[in-house]
Amino acid sequence: MRFSNILFLTLVLAVPANFAWGQTYTVAPLIADFTVEQRDITTQDITVTNTGASYVQLFPAVNNITVGESGGIEEFVPPSMSEKTTSLSSWIEVSRMPLEMQPGETIKVPFTIRVNPNAAPGTYHALISFPKGSNRDEAESKILQGGVPSVIVNVVLEDKKVEGIKLSQFVVKRFVTGN
Repeated sequence: MRFSNILFLTLVLAVPANFAWGQTYTVAPLIADFTVEQRDITTQDITVTNTGASYVQLFPAVNNITVGESGGIEEFVPPSMSEKTTSLSSWIEVSRMPLEMQPGETIKVPFTIRVNPNAAPGTYHALISFPKGSNRDEAESKILQGGVPSVIVNVVLEDKKVEGIKLSQFVVKRFVTGN
């Protein structure tokens, strides 16, 4: 079984299996779908709840993902390796500050999508993850291992072009009124 298939199964089963994997926090919604146009700005909240009995420190991270025809995540594409016009992770603004949560605490984490004005129409995918760790490096290494509560963000950029013509001048060289 390929790594990408294992990663997809882990992400799909992450929330129901949170307690089996030792996760003591949940993230909702699991999937956020948007239909946008160039230059659109849209905001949504992610709800993170510490369901455990101890303090947790989470480090939000955003990664581009490639989704296959079967709907599975095939690979992570680092934001630095992506062009700004095709990188959904570069359009997503979410605070990268660590979330420090006490037992039973719920936090709403807003994220904003600012669509690049030069983006090509198509479907884009990203993953907003909330790995737990004592520092960012440790936490982000857990994302590739799978099982980290995350939100899959799907953005469909519609092709809405308006074409027109503007007549700047109309001149008649001869004016004929008879036969």
